[in-house]
Amino acid sequence: MRVLHVITDTNIGGAGRYLLGMLKTLKERSPEVLEKMVVACPRGMLADELFLTGVPVVYHGGRDVSFSPGLTIEIARLIRRLKPQIVHTHACLSARIASKCLGVPVIYTKHSFDPGGRSRNRSATEEDGVGADRRETLVPPRAAATGAAGLKRRGITGPLGVPRYCRTSLRGWLQCLLNGVVSRCLSDRVIAVSHAVASALQSSGVPSSMIVTIYNGVDPREYGPSDCGNSSTGTQATCGALAGAIRGRGRDERPHTLIIGTVARLHRDKGLDVLVDAAEILTRQLESAPGRSAGLNEVRFVVAGEGPERPVLAEKIRKSGLTGVFQLVGHVKDVPEFLKGLDLFVLPSRREALGLSILEAMASELPVVATNVGGIPEVVVNGETGLLVEPDNPEELCRAIMALLADPELRTVMGKRGKARVQELFDIRRTVEKTLQLYREVLRS
Repeated sequence: MRVLHVITDTNIGGAGRYLLGMLKTLKERSPEVLEKMVVACPRGMLADELFLTGVPVVYHGGRDVSFSPGLTIEIARLIRRLKPQIVHTHACLSARIASKCLGVPVIYTKHSFDPGGRSRNRSATEEDGVGADRRETLVPPRAAATGAAGLKRRGITGPLGVPRYCRTSLRGWLQCLLNGVVSRCLSDRVIAVSHAVASALQSSGVPSSMIVTIYNGVDPREYGPSDCGNSSTGTQATCGALAGAIRGRGRDERPHTLIIGTVARLHRDKGLDVLVDAAEILTRQLESAPGRSAGLNEVRFVVAGEGPERPVLAEKIRKSGLTGVFQLVGHVKDVPEFLKGLDLFVLPSRREALGLSILEAMASELPVVATNVGGIPEVVVNGETGLLVEPDNPEELCRAIMALLADPELRTVMGKRGKARVQELFDIRRTVEKTLQLYREVLRS
């Protein structure tokens, strides 16, 4: 089957990592399939990495732009020249328009929630007025096929059937409805990367018959356990290179320093400003009771990634007095090596379709503290592989971090459970096989 992938990202974000993982897996398991694939993307860091997979790469001029008339014409010319049987797009509207105009089947992977608000999952207390917390249970597979009443009960949609994450502004509400119409009219199938995304697509008007939920995945073999052993005695000599170096920064090199980290685009959706607030609260608590709080002398925070919020976060870190404690280290090419240097992974997102970096952390046997939003509860089992907190709540985030810092044994147990969960449900080989099955289904229809 001849498949043309179209992506407009220049940097390596979630969609780019998804595509890279898929192509690397195909190279290993089905090279004959990879030989018939082509990727169209703009020049940049992602294009360089895609080229290394061995897949043919053709360049287009749509740098981080989903639609423009010129890009639509350019991709139409590519389709005429390459004659793909399927065009698989990753948020590129121009590619969907061009493909439909030329009669080529379109598969669109929905990697994120639409702008307009946060994809918050309501707890049982909010929904039913009872004390139990449904965050402790995995979102069931049938969630993607529930009707309007079920979506409303789960807090995905509001009284008008519109996703709650789109109801914070008229613009967001209209954009959700428009995107639903576009997805319905310009796609043969839509891949949702989580059941939460599938539910949101349905509520915006995309028929369930068009939606296929295929979890993003990682290759668990690429991720080893933390060199720090998830204990309170990790040292610079034994930890992943970058985080291990950060562990040794500062006035003193103390053996009980723990590293809390994340891998994320520096964007407001990721809630990193909340992590800075939680870090300020935590460091004050440690300073007020040195040697007693969580049995620690020192805690450091490290964030890998780039994005538009970097200047804002850097200024917030400075004003909070966390310079030297909270580090923004920029883009990290070797994520598995970076994760080896962490003791705890934290992602306080306001919106998250699934959380590919959470999968990477769990594959590295790291315990996770994350927010109860979007598809995250489908990945993190609260109390088993990590802890879930509500978004925009630095106090609750700090308490969850402290709870795990204080219990090295629990961190180890959660890390091992997380690795097993990734191997069972989120292996990239499962993702690839389900995607190939979808290709075959579309070609038969």
